[in-house]
Amino acid sequence: MNVYNDEASIGLAQSSTSYSASTGRLPGGLLWSDTAAEAGRKLGAPTTTGLAPGGSEADWTGVEGQYDIHVYFFHDALHNIIISRSSNTAP
Repeated sequence: MNVYNDEASIGLAQSSTSYSASTGRLPGGLLWSDTAAEAGRKLGAPTTTGLAPGGSEADWTGVEGQYDIHVYFFHDALHNIIISRSSNTAP
């Protein structure tokens, strides 16, 4: 699993829930510079969406047939992403 959560970049103190940035390739052709609209064009319609403080959240399942992705967009820029092995695929 790759996790990115840089609370300091939005002015919050680093906490125990902070993780370092992923340096690997993001699934679905995502780039850290993507906006919410660009992520939607690359991954299709999200499974779920919602509002979050200062931005929005979206989930996609089965990306590349094997990943579930949760993204938080802060001021329309991809900010936090959680990538996990999809529960719908064999290990």
